[in-house]
Amino acid sequence: MWVYKRRRRRIRLLIFLFFCIVIVVLLFIRFRLIFITLCKNEIQSVSQQIVNNVVTGKLDVLDKELLQFEKDENGEITFVNSNVIYMNKLANEISIDISKEINELDYLYVDVPIGSLFGSDMLNSVGPDIKIRFIPVGDVETDFKTEFSSTGINQTKHKVFLEIVCEIQALSIVADTLVSTTLRIPIVETVIVVGVPSTYYHLESWRNDDILNVLE
Repeated sequence: MWVYKRRRRRIRLLIFLFFCIVIVVLLFIRFRLIFITLCKNEIQSVSQQIVNNVVTGKLDVLDKELLQFEKDENGEITFVNSNVIYMNKLANEISIDISKEINELDYLYVDVPIGSLFGSDMLNSVGPDIKIRFIPVGDVETDFKTEFSSTGINQTKHKVFLEIVCEIQALSIVADTLVSTTLRIPIVETVIVVGVPSTYYHLESWRNDDILNVLE
């Protein structure tokens, strides 16, 4: 009888320990997911601030040597030529500066409220915060992109964007996560004017017979 009671106690203890382990694992999984989300938000905010600071420091030279313009006798821009060599050099400089700023960061921190571990919106900000630090390690790619769009019969809008892709790895004791952030910063917008055609047909709604009659 005594052996039977002892065995029952042992079984109950094992069941209790099992449920405790399950609860701890579930709480850690929840904590890990919240940490990754907060970590991504923090990295995106910091990386965007660094990018803005670096690009702002280059604004005085960004639009001066990127493009070469040809104008007609009326002063209208008729031709735009990109300075590809200077663009590549400047993109490389910006990538190096942003990478340096990111990798020189000592630690970043996120605060996870204990109440958020229970999955209730009412408890998301309840309780003390668990402060977790992580180390950001980043790689940056920068490139210039151009875009053309029609703004009328004889006008074309030419835009130059600076596209910056930040790949930042967050290293911590809780989880390692990779955060990718892409920013497109408009640099130059130019309207190119060409000669107005003497005749302009809008043929989209015409039938084939109508077009043949006009040509005849």
